[in-house]
This record gives sequence, C-alpha cells and structure tokens, in this order.
Amino acid sequence: MKEILPNIFIENGTPGVVLGAVRMTEGLLFIDSPLLTKDAQEWRSAHAKPGSASERMLILLDEHPDRTIGAKAMKSTVVAHEKTAQLISNRPLASKPLNTYNGAVWEYCNQLGTIHWVQPEITFTHNLFIHWGDEPAILEYHPGPSKGASWLGLPEQKLYFIGDCVTVSQPPFLTSADLGAWLETLSLLRSAKFRDAILIGSRDGLVTQEEVKAMIALLNRIKNKLSKLADSKADLSQVEGFAAELAGEYQPRNENEANMFKNRLSSGLQHLYSIFYPTTEKTKRKGERGGL
Repeated sequence: MKEILPNIFIENGTPGVVLGAVRMTEGLLFIDSPLLTKDAQEWRSAHAKPGSASERMLILLDEHPDRTIGAKAMKSTVVAHEKTAQLISNRPLASKPLNTYNGAVWEYCNQLGTIHWVQPEITFTHNLFIHWGDEPAILEYHPGPSKGASWLGLPEQKLYFIGDCVTVSQPPFLTSADLGAWLETLSLLRSAKFRDAILIGSRDGLVTQEEVKAMIALLNRIKNKLSKLADSKADLSQVEGFAAELAGEYQPRNENEANMFKNRLSSGLQHLYSIFYPTTEKTKRKGERGGL
C-alpha cells in the first residue's frame, strides 16, 4: 500500500486491478475491489483507523469482473454508473467461474469459488458529488473502455482515478470498447485541465501524460488497421495475426501473463472487427445460404 497524497492510498500488490482508498471526514471511499475475499478483508482492515468515521462506499469504475467479482466482500455501499449497474444486473446472483478466454486476470485466478455479484445501490448518469469532506469527490462518466466507464476525481488535489482508460504495461481491454468515445475521453485527458494532474490507472497505477499520448496512438493504430482490414475484406485470421503482432510488443512476466495478453487482444480485436466492420466471412456465409 502506498500513500500518494495525505489520506489517499493505492494498492497494486493484489491480483485484479490497482485499488484506491480515500479517507474523508465522514467516511472512506474504496475505488474498486480485490478479486479474492482474503484480500478484501485485509484491504478493509488496513483502513479501519481507530476513531475515524465508519461509513464506507465502494466505487466501481466499470463492470469488468476483475474489479467487480470481489465487491460483496468489501461490505460497503456500492456506487456505479447506471450502465455499469445494468450490465451487472444481467448476471446471475451467484455463479461458478466460467472457462472464458478474454484475457482477464480473474480467468487465471484458481482461488475463486462461487461468485456472488453485487448490484450497485447508488447509480448516476453524468456525475455524482460525494460530500464527505471539506471538498467533494466527484464521480464522472467517461465512456470508451466500456459503456459505463467512470472516473473518481478529487479536483482540489488534482488527482483522478481513471480506470482502464490508459494501460501501459499490458494491452487494453477491447471486448466492450467504443473506440470513438475512448479517443474523445483520452483527448480530454490531454487538455490543459489535466496537464498537471495525478492520474491513477487501474492496471499500472500512476500514469503520465506521455503514456496518455501513447494510448491515443495505440487506439488510432488499432482503428486504422481494422479499417484497412475491412476495406480489403480480410477474414478473422488476419485480425488474429494483428493481435499476435500487438501482443509481441509487450513484456509479460511469465507464460500465464503472455497467454493472457494474447487472449485479451485476440478476443478484443475480433469483437471490434465483427461488430464495427463487415467482413467477407459474413458475406460468404450469406452467399452459401442463398446458394450463390
């Protein structure tokens, strides 16, 4: 656990996402939850400061399982964007881990038992002000990485938890992405308002403006490549080749992480291509059904 400013903490030593905690006069804000129950218990205990307010609020920055699986164990009031809440509500109340291959951290965590999904009790549309101290914390809607992606901002401290908006040491998640909205959000991060701000990403911790710039370049590269593949009526095998090319540009720490990165890019790029770009595979299948 690292205290990056007085009463503002991050933790990047647990599987899943980088966690945040903000101690305020009237209570404690947790930003995202650990995957494992034991980690959630330790994270809560680390902030059980004697004499401090007992109110706790858990902010979910989007619906990704890496940050929502452990929400129940945080034993806090859960807050999220209304679109995030809707996506979580579509899940069963309890389920066993599925054998999915989307390149998420939770898929490689063998300590998960039955997953109990928690529905957010408080939702918002554009922003939500939390008045638990002298200055408010502000939840803001910034779509792109997912439909309900949000940030938690502390404007007086010029600090923002920006979720999966920027990834540095690992590939981005693309299976729920809107590239146009994402690029608009990143453009906002490059504006004067955020020039000297402290940015906390959910996969790497502290994020610099140069890394925001690099993220813009990466998403534009992905967008342009998929567009070229669509213009040439490429099939999904060529999208797979592009995924392997991108995966080779990262430096995984072990074989599991290497497989995770490959799966993440493969599933994400294929998802984007099949939804946003018509392919010859679809045309071919249609022709076969019509006897052409």
